[in-house]
Amino acid sequence: MALHEEHFVEAIKKNPRVKRVVFTGHSLGGGLAAVAQLFALGSWAKDVPQVEEWRTLAFEGLAVFYVDEKNTDPLTKNVLKQFAEYTRNFAFCGDAVPRAPSNADYIEEVIDGVVDDMTDGPPFIIHKLMKKKLGDMDDVKDRLAGVLEGYKHYSKIIHYEDPQQKVPQLLEADEFDAIKFSDYAVYDDLPTSKYHYYIHGVIPYAMSPQYKDLTYNGHED
Repeated sequence: MALHEEHFVEAIKKNPRVKRVVFTGHSLGGGLAAVAQLFALGSWAKDVPQVEEWRTLAFEGLAVFYVDEKNTDPLTKNVLKQFAEYTRNFAFCGDAVPRAPSNADYIEEVIDGVVDDMTDGPPFIIHKLMKKKLGDMDDVKDRLAGVLEGYKHYSKIIHYEDPQQKVPQLLEADEFDAIKFSDYAVYDDLPTSKYHYYIHGVIPYAMSPQYKDLTYNGHED
């Protein structure tokens, strides 16, 4: 956007029928889409007043905004509230990525699951060493968790609790953050690491032109 914003703005100006601009992306790209939306609101909106709505539709996007809400002025809080009304983020069946980096407890629960699933090999050893090291540094761990939890989803979450769910829930960010990994029953059939590998990316795949059947990465489900 920084490199090509003049082209984007000019393209919108040349087409007066453009009344809505939607940013989208998956995973890290979903988080960046929300950043792009906020950037456009601050930098482009005044140059293209024809656009009535600037939106983001992210797929399993990360939390990317760090806001000290205790010291945030009312104007900024109002902007973030309005921003959330025009931002949606799909989160599918316990996927850990939309919880990163904001929900340290959830990520720790997933790491514990990976460690419990594996009994040998480099990933197991690395996770074990990480857990031991962090366990020996409780003060650092607490401070790190406090920093990470400063990140927030300023969006509403379109949440699928189960793969068979036909109609998703629309959750506020705080409601989404309150869910624990152990609350999801569906992951019990697979090791934690494999579960997240398969589950991350299901929604954008299913909505893509390449979607032809009920398989993802060659796996039925």
